[in-house]
Amino acid sequence: MKLLFVLLVTVACNVGVLAQEFTWQTLHKQTSKTFKGIFVLDENHIWGYTNECSVIVTSDGGATWNEYSVDTSCRVGTALFLDANNGFVTGDRGFMSKTSDGGKTWTRKDYNTKQYINHLQFITPQLGFMGINQQRFGSKVYGIFKTTDGGVTWANVTPIEFFACQGMDFMNAETGIIIQDRTPYKTTDGGVTWKAYQDVSNSSVYNYAKMFSISHYVFCSYSKFYVTKNDGKSYTSWDPSTVNDTISACNFADEKNGCIALYHTGFVTTTDGGTTWSKLTGLPDEKYEFSIIDNQHIIAYTDKDHIYIAANNAIVKGVRKTTSVEGETEQLQSISPNPANTTLSITFPVSTAGTWILTDYLGNKIHAEEYNANVQPQTVFNSTTLANGFYTVRFVTNTSVVSQHVIVQH
Repeated sequence: MKLLFVLLVTVACNVGVLAQEFTWQTLHKQTSKTFKGIFVLDENHIWGYTNECSVIVTSDGGATWNEYSVDTSCRVGTALFLDANNGFVTGDRGFMSKTSDGGKTWTRKDYNTKQYINHLQFITPQLGFMGINQQRFGSKVYGIFKTTDGGVTWANVTPIEFFACQGMDFMNAETGIIIQDRTPYKTTDGGVTWKAYQDVSNSSVYNYAKMFSISHYVFCSYSKFYVTKNDGKSYTSWDPSTVNDTISACNFADEKNGCIALYHTGFVTTTDGGTTWSKLTGLPDEKYEFSIIDNQHIIAYTDKDHIYIAANNAIVKGVRKTTSVEGETEQLQSISPNPANTTLSITFPVSTAGTWILTDYLGNKIHAEEYNANVQPQTVFNSTTLANGFYTVRFVTNTSVVSQHVIVQH
């Protein structure tokens, strides 16, 4: 039986020392359907997906929206987009549908009719992993599957005695974490072999996993949040019962910045990797009511300064208020061409020295290199091996972080 909770965003909650300061706006209001989750590719391209198996799409940051039907006979589990055009929606009874025009039209690519595809992640446009939960007893099609041809075919890479995928995250093609109920597993060879870890939750199943390095990762269950920095040798945790609540959903932008949806008292965030949590305030007056089982993807924490939430009836966006030189700013016209093809010509901020970092749209670090603009004002990066999609270049110094978004299109 489904349990529902209401997020009462106006109720006080003594979670941390200071409330996280964000400015909020409602990007889209929905009246006829109920949002199930959200996927954010970049600040312009956002997809909300509904219980009624439709997607609500914007390509201009929320100024205009279009709604497209995916199918009328499915229950959506998750949505994933590789770029502005190519994406997937999955759900129950093995439902999988693919689009190549940003969500306007869809082609069924069902995998198995007896199970629930609730996790999907692509490392490159060709290499991806799929998590299947056991929905119909008696079927042997469940666990973890891998594709090397863009989802045309899938190979079973499930650990022995593994049957229900509750959480999944891969750092790269070789290294990833998956969860069955209360047992985490890790692979470092692309799913050929798996290492099982000790159950630390004791009471409730996990519903979220995120890897930051081969030894640093987090798990989230309904009753606790866990983090390890030594590959599972020890864990630290945060217990929402300290605020008389439990956890619905969790999402991390990076190793320090994360957001949790609580059942009854709203949203909390961390800026220290989960040691302390502070209440989000000032959210738009929307309906924040979710199913315990089906709304694990209602938060998209895209970077430390931007949070997107799929409320029941709306998509809302939060932007962190920054008042010091440590806040991240946008540096225009520092990268060319944009979109890029084979090379990125990068001009460093004038008279600065630091590190420039290239990350993909999920925040995964692709390249990092020190620079000194006074010695070498510009560099050229070979982008031929980058997959088509959206990337971010950040120039990090002791006093500032300057960033610019770039598109790679071969």
